[in-house]
Amino acid sequence: MKRGVFTAALLAVFLAACSAGGTQSEPELKHKELTGDEQRYLDMGLNYSEAYNVSGTFPEQIQAVELVMNVYRNGEKLDEASTSGFKYGLMNREEEELEEIVFGIDREQSREEEVTPLKLIIGDKKVKEKETVSQGMAQNIVNLPFVFDSTTYTNVKNIPIEAGGVSPLAIMRSGDQISNNWYKEEHRKRIINKDEKVVIFEARWLVE
Repeated sequence: MKRGVFTAALLAVFLAACSAGGTQSEPELKHKELTGDEQRYLDMGLNYSEAYNVSGTFPEQIQAVELVMNVYRNGEKLDEASTSGFKYGLMNREEEELEEIVFGIDREQSREEEVTPLKLIIGDKKVKEKETVSQGMAQNIVNLPFVFDSTTYTNVKNIPIEAGGVSPLAIMRSGDQISNNWYKEEHRKRIINKDEKVVIFEARWLVE
């Protein structure tokens, strides 16, 4: 409980410290270059984390983002371990703009030898006339049915946003080779078939 409160407080401090990014016509989450202090605040309490600026006009019809986890072992998808349903509301009040989104993953301690609890975190910051008006965070804990002896983690720097669509976020794998293009279909299939343990995280942009 104390660790969850600590993580929430750090994330709130981080979101308050971040500044606005640029805009483009096409909606996209763009990797945010952080100062040393900002990165330190974001990393504390989390194993993996990434902050994004919202670039372009965020689609009004998107009401929430759902964090989806796809789990594979020895080339086979583990349907019971693959989860969805962790949703975070993104609806804005009048004249508010969604400025930033943060995704985080924390590997929790487990009492079972063959289970890895993961704490998934989503946070955001909304502004009005360049002033922060709200910021929040939600978390959800899920269990992986295995333990990584060693892990390679790679995220996506720029994430397209499409109402009703799905965007790649990050991959956690047992192999030791980093692939910046892992989210492309041919690379994704190769990694799933090559590595013993693979977890792929995606964002689903919900319109209902």
